[in-house]
Amino acid sequence: MVGIGIDHISITRRLPIEPAAIGHVLARLRAETSGTTARWNLGDRGGCELEVTFSRVGELDLGETAFVSTAALWNPKRDACVKVTVSLAPCDGAESELALHPEHALGEWFAVNLAAYLDLAHAAIEELAQELLYQQARVRDELAG
Repeated sequence: MVGIGIDHISITRRLPIEPAAIGHVLARLRAETSGTTARWNLGDRGGCELEVTFSRVGELDLGETAFVSTAALWNPKRDACVKVTVSLAPCDGAESELALHPEHALGEWFAVNLAAYLDLAHAAIEELAQELLYQQARVRDELAG
């Protein structure tokens, strides 16, 4: 889902990750990442560099915790970058919501090429979602075994 307002552009995706498992899933992601940054080449869209050291944001209504980190989205030539906030938070039932939104106004290249920014941001959130779902399956298997 994309939300575009006067001062923000957010992209969200719901994932079938139980709220109680979020911390475990992010720990598995950190453990399998060499260093503190995960990097994805997203083809002709550009690239993404995600800080995998997610921080706890605080307790929500049901005592569950949300997590936040940052990422850099690069245009295809790697001469323009936008910093984004990435969050993973519990939502309805057994789901969590992955969200991405710019920390500041988009730079000139991304503002002029808004469709390219949205395509890159969608690709980045999808890549991260797939990685989180993979880690969630491993966590589930470990807890069941």
